Amino acid sequence: MKSFVIKEGWVWLSLVALTLFGFFSYEAQGRSVAYVVLAAGLGKFLLIFFDFMEMKHAHRAWQVAMTLFVLVLCGAISFSL
Repeated sequence: MKSFVIKEGWVWLSLVALTLFGFFSYEAQGRSVAYVVLAAGLGKFLLIFFDFMEMKHAHRAWQVAMTLFVLVLCGAISFSL
């Protein structure tokens, strides 16, 4: 139980750090900042998807399908920047 709490704590702190990074980078301009913020959003999605939605125990097809979906979505967004 203790290792579960520690792992979830680190995931939660990572989510907070990525959120604060996105919040404080709003003044910066340029494509490179947009790509970094998009990558941070991708990381947040994957952390939430696998850790808080408990999809790490789901069937491999669901894991691959959602990961591919979010990668294609981020690729389309980055292509349009």
